[in-house]
Amino acid sequence: MEIITHGTFSAALLEEKDFAPAKADPEAFLKTIVDEGCTGLIIPGKLISRALPLMKSGLLDTLRERFAHAAFRVAIVDMPGGLIASAVKTLIKAYKAGDSVRFTGSAEEAMALLASIPSAG
Repeated sequence: MEIITHGTFSAALLEEKDFAPAKADPEAFLKTIVDEGCTGLIIPGKLISRALPLMKSGLLDTLRERFAHAAFRVAIVDMPGGLIASAVKTLIKAYKAGDSVRFTGSAEEAMALLASIPSAG
């Protein structure tokens, strides 16, 4: 996981090696991200097929519970098309997370966009 900062906003850029610990213990994984000062996740589109089972394993429920009163943001960078995109959009809609999830073309664009979303307060 790489921590990226834009002004005062920090996000964790997920890497393939992050999926096993996140699936094994979503709460501990999120604690690590929060302890790093992050209020966002960036998921590369090339890894989204690996992220779908992770999201279904309880990470989204843990995110929702932990950040019920805060603005935790997610960006999916360079989302592939087809069935994967459809599955991701269906999952986002089912979790009513549309306001917190953005689709962008690059990590830089993701950071600027996520940083511009007002924090809940």
